[in-house]
Parts: sequence; C-alpha cells; structure tokens
Amino acid sequence: MEYRKRYDTKVFLKKRFEKTFIPYIAWSLFAMVFGVVYLNKQADWNVLHIIDNIFNARYWKICWFFPALFAIYLSLPILMRLKIS
Repeated sequence: MEYRKRYDTKVFLKKRFEKTFIPYIAWSLFAMVFGVVYLNKQADWNVLHIIDNIFNARYWKICWFFPALFAIYLSLPILMRLKIS
C-alpha cells in the first residue's frame, strides 16, 4: 500500500491497468471465442451481455478474483488518503 514512495497515483493506476486489466480482457475474449468455436457454446453477441460476462468472470471462471482485484486497485488511492499515521 506504500506505492506513493515509488510513484504517483496516475502511474500506479496506469501500471495496474496495463499489467492486469488489459490481459484479463484479452484472455476473457479469447475464452469466449474458444467456447463458441471449439466447445459449441451458444453466444449472445449483445455488447452489454459480453461486458457483463467479462466483468463477472463467466467466460473464464478460474479468474473469478480479477473483478475483486480491480476494486482493490481502484480503492487503494482512497485508502492511502484515509491512512492515519
């Protein structure tokens, strides 16, 4: 939680976005396509449905913890402001 000793909040969020969010989205989309093409799962191509399934880890169930991790990353700057020395 002491990320501010190394870099500012903007850099922290950018690094977390690049290292976790982008790969999670990419792998979730890959899992969706894999399920449709190779596992013959039915696909709903509605954009809102796809977003809902990605953020609720329905395409790639083994990564259920990523949405919680994103919430922690977004709350860390707020928690650092509330930190009492």
